[in-house]
Amino acid sequence: MMPASVYQPISSVLKTSFHGHGGAKSSTLDSKMDSTLQKSMLVAVHFDDPVKQSPTLTPKQKSKYTILNPKSETSDPAHTITPSKNVSSAKLDQVPEPKMTLFRREQVELGYRSPSGPGAGMFNMGNTCYLNSTLQALFHTPAFVNYLRFGGHENSCGSSGFSSCTICIMAATLKGTTNTNTMKPIKIYEKLKLICKHLTHGRQEDAHEFLRYLVESLQKSYLISRKVPKTVDNYTKETTPFNQIFGGYMRQDVVCMRCKHISTTFQHFMDLLLDIRQADNIDTALGGYFKRENLGQGENMYKCEKCKQKVPATKQYKIERPPMVLCIQLKRFNLMGGKNGRPVTLAKKINISNHVRWAPLH
Repeated sequence: MMPASVYQPISSVLKTSFHGHGGAKSSTLDSKMDSTLQKSMLVAVHFDDPVKQSPTLTPKQKSKYTILNPKSETSDPAHTITPSKNVSSAKLDQVPEPKMTLFRREQVELGYRSPSGPGAGMFNMGNTCYLNSTLQALFHTPAFVNYLRFGGHENSCGSSGFSSCTICIMAATLKGTTNTNTMKPIKIYEKLKLICKHLTHGRQEDAHEFLRYLVESLQKSYLISRKVPKTVDNYTKETTPFNQIFGGYMRQDVVCMRCKHISTTFQHFMDLLLDIRQADNIDTALGGYFKRENLGQGENMYKCEKCKQKVPATKQYKIERPPMVLCIQLKRFNLMGGKNGRPVTLAKKINISNHVRWAPLH
């Protein structure tokens, strides 16, 4: 039977309308309404069978794509520290495992969680083009925006908020871009010395340099808020949300031409610095970055760790673990301060699978 609280007000209104505030027929009306409601509740409710959504891509279409970062189907809370022994067996790269994982790669959301239009413009506060352009690039990167909005940092931040936590300052600045057409990123500007001690108010700075210091400051704030010991291994420190978004690992193979011994090292990277002197587009510049090169001659020859002597050798870089968001910096300035104004084109899609060691070639 339906709870009395649902239909009692209706009964009262009807009784008042038909019989005023009293009357002998009120009990008859109550009885009829109860009977009608009981009958309506006995009607069976039929539900449609659940429909399982399946991908619309055919197997032939799927074969055209290479999954560089396969996701795990499991999902843990944002701030769970995962021991390295829980790593999936489907791991494709050979990067050494951290002792702890502070933020898993599977937690990075590459697309906007909710529809988002362009943010606010930013006023120039005195030679702050470098700062504004960097913030605009970051605030239009979905994975970065998702973490600032939904990562839950403000609930667990152990720092003193806006006075020392770069993540809190960035989150507040991002929130300010959604409430107006133009704004001043004053909180970031006021904390330049917190981000990097040698940055100076009112002086022109390099946007790429500012980006690197800003991301580094975000990482430090995260480690402090999580109370991660300074003695923890570097691979663990490289599992912050910002490392997982922008960071990857490069593999360097040096091959001895005498004994064919291969010396392999891994290096964490946050961006690629591309030489454009002989490149008109990003694909060509990437090809130049990853091409095999011969190591020095004479006294500058490579000393093989197996032969124990200087020998001819080759060196080649390959991406061992691709970043979720690849940051590319064009090398436009030389040591003398001159600028290369060469036009460089960028396609809507860049295929980097040819430069990933374990990815199938296309």
